[in-house]
Amino acid sequence: MDNYFVFILAGGSGERFWPVSRADAPKHLITFFANKTLLKETLDRVKNLVPEDHLYILTNSNQLSLIEKTLPDFPLRRIIPEPEKKDTAAAVTLATAIAAKESEQAVIVLLPADSKIENKEIFRRQILSSLRFAQDENCIVTFSIPPKFPATEFGYLKLDKSRYCVKNNEKFFPVVQFVEKPTAERAQGYIEEGNYGWNSGMFVWSVKTFLEETHKWVSPLYRFVLDYLKDSSGWEKQFKRLPQISIDYALMEKTDKIFAIEAEFDWDDLGSWISVAAYLENDEKGNRIKGKVCSYGSEKNIVVSHSKLIALCGVKDTVVIESDHAILVCSKESLQELKKLYALLPPEHK
Repeated sequence: MDNYFVFILAGGSGERFWPVSRADAPKHLITFFANKTLLKETLDRVKNLVPEDHLYILTNSNQLSLIEKTLPDFPLRRIIPEPEKKDTAAAVTLATAIAAKESEQAVIVLLPADSKIENKEIFRRQILSSLRFAQDENCIVTFSIPPKFPATEFGYLKLDKSRYCVKNNEKFFPVVQFVEKPTAERAQGYIEEGNYGWNSGMFVWSVKTFLEETHKWVSPLYRFVLDYLKDSSGWEKQFKRLPQISIDYALMEKTDKIFAIEAEFDWDDLGSWISVAAYLENDEKGNRIKGKVCSYGSEKNIVVSHSKLIALCGVKDTVVIESDHAILVCSKESLQELKKLYALLPPEHK
C-alpha cells in the first residue's frame, strides 16, 4: 500500500453539459447532480485507499481556482495544473512521472473525476485487486463496464473470455481490441456477442510497466518520465512538447499487456443530458424535470430550470436547459452535435 498512488483526472471541459457547465466549471465541479461535486464524490471513494499524500488531482489552470474553492482542505501542492490541454496521454504520463519521483516501485490508479459510482465498497475492493494484479503480473489493468444497452456514446473493449487470470477471487481478461464509438447496429452486435464492455477510462499500472510499454510503443511519453526523474523543475516546457493524443490511441491499442476486470459496481459516465435524465424527477408524461417547469401536451422531454419558469406546449423529445447565463434548446437526437454548437459560441458564453 505504501507504493500505491491515485491520480484523479479533472481537466475535462464543460462542453457536453453546457449551459449548466462551462469551461472553468465543467460537470465534475458543479453540484447539479447531488449535494456535492462529482470530484468530491470521487475523492470520497478513494479515501484511505492509498496514503493521504499519494492522492493527487490533475487539472488545468482554468479550473484551479474553483477546485481550491470547492476543496479548501485538499493540499494545494497535490493539485497539479497542466500548462496546456494535451488529452489523456500527456496527463497520465505526468501522473506516472510524479509517482515515479516518489517511488520507482509505484503502482498508480488513474480515475476520471466525472464518473458516478454509488457502491464504494465493491469499487474499492476491485481497485485493490487491480493494483495487486498490475504489480504482480507487470501489466496494465482497465475496467470493463458490462453494457446495459447498445450505447453509441461510449468506446468498447473486446475481451478474450476464453482465458483469464484470477487474483483475490477476481477474474482478469485479456483485452484484444479497443473499439471507438460504434453505430447503433454495431453496438447491438457487441451486446449479442457478449465479449464486449464499455470503456470506463480507468487504468492501473506500475511505473515499471508504463516505462517498458511506452519505450516500445510511444517513446515521447517514455522520455518525458525519464527527463522528469532527472530534473522535474522544468517539466512544463517538456509537457507542452508531448503529442496531443488519447492514451487509448497512443498505447492501449498497441500493447499486448492489458487486462480488464469486469466492474461489479454501478457506473455512469453521465456523458450527456440523456444520461443525466435518469437522476431527474419523472412526471406522468415521461418528462424529466428539475426546477420550475409547467407543461401541456408535452412528453419525453428533458427540462432543467435554474431560475425562470419553463413552460412547454405540444413539445416532444426536446431538451431545454436554462442556466443563469444562457438557454439551450435541442432535440434529443441532436445532443451528440452539442460540441459543434459549443465551438460557435461567443467566448464569454463558453
